[in-house]
Amino acid sequence: MRDELRDTWDETRGEVREAAGDVGRSAHQNFEQALEVGAMIGDAIADRLPPGPTAAAQKKGLDLRWLHLKLNIPAVIIAGAAWWGVGPADGVTDSVRTDGVAAPLGAVLLFVLLAGALMLLPFGSALTSAVAHLVTALSGVLWRGLARAWRAPYLGYLLRLVVVTVLWVVIIGFVRLVWRALLTWLTGV
Repeated sequence: MRDELRDTWDETRGEVREAAGDVGRSAHQNFEQALEVGAMIGDAIADRLPPGPTAAAQKKGLDLRWLHLKLNIPAVIIAGAAWWGVGPADGVTDSVRTDGVAAPLGAVLLFVLLAGALMLLPFGSALTSAVAHLVTALSGVLWRGLARAWRAPYLGYLLRLVVVTVLWVVIIGFVRLVWRALLTWLTGV
């Protein structure tokens, strides 16, 4: 029986291999055709879909994400309250109004000149270098802490809100200064 099967296999082996090759080539061609059909269907679906979740808003001109409203609305309110209340912003405005635009810079320069005078004293250079090392170490710790807090969910939002509020305070202050200068120039009062 084995000899008969072996003889039959030897006779039909070439036909079986050829048939298997035909089936494999056919399957490969069918697979390639299926990929082409799938790509065409995907392209057709993609052509009918909007390009993104905000496509309708972009078509109507309603994409307001660039305004960062979740930061700017509270920041403008806080900045407006800072300018129309009594606080550091009014102090800076009064200082600029009475002493000139360079008055805030003068306060910083006063401390720089004081540090420079201390360096000229015999014990001043050692004191100044110790203070400089202390300031460097503290600023490094503060910077790393702020960077870590900036990435935190709620604390990061509050820090970004503070930064945006300070920017709005500067912008509102500049607009107020220009507005007052323009009114003074127009009215002469």
